[in-house]
Amino acid sequence: MMDPHVTQVLFLRRLSPAIMQYLREGLGSLPLEFHCAPEDDREALLAMLPEVEVLVGWRSDVELLQAAKKLKVFINPGTGIQQHVEAFRSLRGSRELTLVNGHGNSYAVAQHSVAMLLSLASKLIPHHEGMCINQGWVEGQRSVYLRRKRVGLLGYGEINRKVHRFLSGFDLSFAAYRRDWSQGPGSEIGDLKAFSSGELQDFFSDCDVVINSLPDTSFTQGMVGMKELQALGPEGLFVNVGRGNTVIQEDLYQALRDRVIAGAALDVWWASETHGEEENPRPYAFPFHELDNLILSPHRAADAGGNLDRWDEVIENLKRIQQGRMDLLNVVDLDLEY
Repeated sequence: MMDPHVTQVLFLRRLSPAIMQYLREGLGSLPLEFHCAPEDDREALLAMLPEVEVLVGWRSDVELLQAAKKLKVFINPGTGIQQHVEAFRSLRGSRELTLVNGHGNSYAVAQHSVAMLLSLASKLIPHHEGMCINQGWVEGQRSVYLRRKRVGLLGYGEINRKVHRFLSGFDLSFAAYRRDWSQGPGSEIGDLKAFSSGELQDFFSDCDVVINSLPDTSFTQGMVGMKELQALGPEGLFVNVGRGNTVIQEDLYQALRDRVIAGAALDVWWASETHGEEENPRPYAFPFHELDNLILSPHRAADAGGNLDRWDEVIENLKRIQQGRMDLLNVVDLDLEY
């Protein structure tokens, strides 16, 4: 009997021993050979690529993909694939490559979303700060009563479906916006008022709270602006765990400063515009940190304390690849960019 084919898998980042052990235990005796890319050695990396059939990593480029002549599947183990789209599109038609987007951190991001919403509504941060200076009750910082309000889920993928489930016991109603409801899952819990393309402002008008989990694509960039925030209204709350570029930065700042909406909680920013520049090391161009109706979070929603089950989707896809299957989880549509 011929030996089974051994699939060559290269991780573009060196993973911890705990993660590698978890992957190996999850894959059992399947004939896969793991390699980790050398750190800060591009030439050595390129030399390893010709025999690789599966790449696992958060970044790609055309040179890397072209060097991996036997590559079949690229697995992005974290949410967000905008950084891959251009490279994969450039090779479309000349190579049969599959790009997979991971949703293993969706539980952690949903948990963080709910935590930020409840902290924002209950004014925990100003009251904590007041207690720290022995001020006690902070005048003007009254909690927002969420009961019987409508929570709008802007984007209804893995993250906001979990947010929906987590908040389902809070005596709330729910609405969701998805560009196309014919693809992907519908409501999993109770009644869900569905909005689709062309109904964005109506969606904001109908909601008391909006939680944005949209990906960064050419279709979603700048999607939320002043009109939408005005529709949300002066008692509205906005939470963003999607991508900063889906929101017009200046409009959101002005809406918070001028109390067009009551408050916001942000875990994602516009880092590409300002972050790291000497004159403004913050990941935004306007003084959000001076506002008193905003919770700032440093893009850490996906951090779940080293949870290993976020790698379960990677394990399942590697099993399917080794079995010769191409019905992989979360295959990216390059036209839709997610």
